[in-house]
Amino acid sequence: MVREAVILAAGEGSRLRMYISVPKPFAPVGRFRLLHFPILSLKLVGVERFIVVARGDMKKFLLKTLSKIGVATYYIVTNNETYRENGYSLHIGLRHLEEDLFFVSMSDHIFPPEVPRKLIRDMREDIDILIAADADPQYVDIEEATRIYTVNGRVRRIGKRLRRFNFVDAGLFLMRKTVRKIVSSLVKEYEVIRMSDIINYAIEQGYSVWISDITGMPWIDVDTPKEMHKILHGEASQILGLIIERAGEAV
Repeated sequence: MVREAVILAAGEGSRLRMYISVPKPFAPVGRFRLLHFPILSLKLVGVERFIVVARGDMKKFLLKTLSKIGVATYYIVTNNETYRENGYSLHIGLRHLEEDLFFVSMSDHIFPPEVPRKLIRDMREDIDILIAADADPQYVDIEEATRIYTVNGRVRRIGKRLRRFNFVDAGLFLMRKTVRKIVSSLVKEYEVIRMSDIINYAIEQGYSVWISDITGMPWIDVDTPKEMHKILHGEASQILGLIIERAGEAV
């Protein structure tokens, strides 16, 4: 059982300008907020404690909305240095973990509970980082996606500009606390740290980094008004239905 998750929600979300009046994670999606969906899916597979890393101006939104979707145990971590990117958010979130094994999710990726459930099934004792990866994403522009190059399931390189790749990153990770050492090292050495930097450095240092192949499962990364339209009115709206249906009376 995986009982903890770190949710990275400190990004600026400048491309989602249609919702500029509220922080991106709180963009309205029907009767919910964008942030609610990854949390609901993780809650449905047994996550009980959420560490949400967010900007200071989001705290009042978080306090108001997390309890509404049945999240009883959470810790809000304020990131006052958002320019340092999501790798730094992970760094300050890791300080508050209690368990050895935990999920890390981007706040703007929507996926049904089948995705984290697949990661749980695929996790092994010898793996330090497991990445949800899709070889043929249905709703994501590959030109905008973070790309992954693997050999027999083991990750060799990750990044947005990879020319040679066979998967894209779905924004959900299952990690062990062993990563804390490399994250701390990078934070001391570099001002800006992205998740892909952490993963590539882990590979260089001999850590075991693998993918969980979720090809065929629906998910979407909501960065633009076009992608928001896909989940509200377009072909990706089925993802919301899957999450809400499974959440049932919990929401």
